Amino acid sequence: MRKFYLVSLTICTFLPWVVASAQTQRYNLRNAGDYNNFIMYQMQEVVKRNYEYLSYQVHSDDFEQIDQRRRQVIDQVRLAQKTIAEMPPLENDTQLRDESIVVLGTYERAFDLDYGEVLNLKRSSKNSYEAMAAYFAAEDKAEAKLTEATLKLQQIQRVYASKNNMRVGGTDSVQQRLETKMKRAQEVNRYWRAIFLEYFRAATLYERAFELMEQKHPHNLERVRKELLKASQESVPKLRQMPAFHGNTSFRDIAADFLAYFERIANEQLVKIVGLFQKPRLTQADVDEVNSVIQYCNSMYELQVYNLNNASQVLFEDNIVPQP
Repeated sequence: MRKFYLVSLTICTFLPWVVASAQTQRYNLRNAGDYNNFIMYQMQEVVKRNYEYLSYQVHSDDFEQIDQRRRQVIDQVRLAQKTIAEMPPLENDTQLRDESIVVLGTYERAFDLDYGEVLNLKRSSKNSYEAMAAYFAAEDKAEAKLTEATLKLQQIQRVYASKNNMRVGGTDSVQQRLETKMKRAQEVNRYWRAIFLEYFRAATLYERAFELMEQKHPHNLERVRKELLKASQESVPKLRQMPAFHGNTSFRDIAADFLAYFERIANEQLVKIVGLFQKPRLTQADVDEVNSVIQYCNSMYELQVYNLNNASQVLFEDNIVPQP
């Protein structure tokens, strides 16, 4: 059996209230607007590296390349810190400059330590439900740190705008769209993870059951069959009761159908197999029946995987923010 693994994407970013212009722009650091824009441009360069890392690591198992891109984010953060630290005060006010450096320090620690741990956990995430849950939890922890730092920077920007009689970009349609897209990306990732973990818990037991089938050990197979049945019976109603995601019900429903398939296999086909393996000797008819069950399960499993992958892709295509 092939293991099934989906991808997700979460993007945490800084949301400048004044959008920085092209790289070639000259900044007058004695002007309050340019002062902010210069800092936000450095932040946006970090965001680009962040996006490159995130968009690559979610669909790749090339851990060396993932780590290289993670280190590129750290290098970009350190460059931004150095550049901003060299800025002069704006009329003796250094709060925006200094707080931006603090935020970047949080970013640096997150990618150096937290995302380093995420990478280590990803290496073994497919080995078990517990490993996958730990991997997702580590991602949640790292993302929460970035989000907290971003919110802190936004608050500092509001204070800065007030002190300099500037309008915060709350009514700016470009920023509003950006904030909405970023929020949606985070929401869809959490929604996907909640559903995926329910699926993955049963899927690992399903895989284990077919491994034990090759060993023809009825007692171990019966134990795993019961675990699969229990996991499926717990997860199906849980998913059925989950709300749609902004009108999308396909991923939720197909995942629930997949779990219902696991439940049927545990209740029917695996019961037959356990019974056959409890016999002292298998006849040719018994062997043919075992092979028939395996063939049926293989074909049905591949169909379910295909459907779930398609539903996952649609869910993300409809909700994931494009590269800044």
